[in-house]
Amino acid sequence: MKNKYLGLKSFLRDFDQPFDVIISEDATRITNRIEFDPKTNELVGLLAPINPNTGMPTENFFKATKPSKILEFVSNYKHAPYLQTIVAKPMKLGISN
Repeated sequence: MKNKYLGLKSFLRDFDQPFDVIISEDATRITNRIEFDPKTNELVGLLAPINPNTGMPTENFFKATKPSKILEFVSNYKHAPYLQTIVAKPMKLGISN
């Protein structure tokens, strides 16, 4: 959690924003299934590993390139039971969403 705080602090400093922020959080239960998205050729509904550089899930991680890859993903990664969002909004007039 300390990394998240330091990242937010750095972001606010880099964009010359005040350190006074409003924090909002929401978690929503999602369907408990893994699906294939033919538009992106990816599996959807699995928990991707966190990218250490961004603190976000790794993008395009579950590419369904061959059947053995799909089996590997389904066997080794958990499904996502909910979606959680945390937003920090600087308390300064003129800041857009």
